Amino acid sequence: MTEQLQHIRRVLQEREPQVIDEWVAEVLAASGARTEGAHRTLQAEAQEIARTLKAALDAGADSSRFDSPGWVPLRQVLEGLSRSRAAQGQSAAETSLFVLALKKPFFAALQDTLADDRQALLGSLWAISTLVDKLAQWTASAYQQTREELIKRQQQDLLELSTPVIKLW
Repeated sequence: MTEQLQHIRRVLQEREPQVIDEWVAEVLAASGARTEGAHRTLQAEAQEIARTLKAALDAGADSSRFDSPGWVPLRQVLEGLSRSRAAQGQSAAETSLFVLALKKPFFAALQDTLADDRQALLGSLWAISTLVDKLAQWTASAYQQTREELIKRQQQDLLELSTPVIKLW
């Protein structure tokens, strides 16, 4: 594991609740949603992503190869998030913005943690930025695939409904 990923892992271990709270607050502020249900849902989704991200880093997943086996659980969580949001009618932009909103609280936590080491800070900021970008790309791709599957299923349902039925006595 690179030094930058070790710093990211350390932030997740030491400041996960703070990062998640700030992440959810960022998403709620951007979306305008203020219900308790929306907050709980976002909190659970953020916790699941943080948990699987930490597990992937603990397992030594290579951040330069997001398609490698070490990232499978995180990719599955992101696919589930995309499927759920597509089924609810949310846009791909809203779904990927949820993931991208992780950057701001993570940047703040890294700045606090690495304030005395500018080189480590810059490297870690770049590492988390590119990693979160990959997460958002995966989410957008999974969302698009889900929407295409939903459309095909709806087309098939409409075709079945429009097929004339003839009763034979």
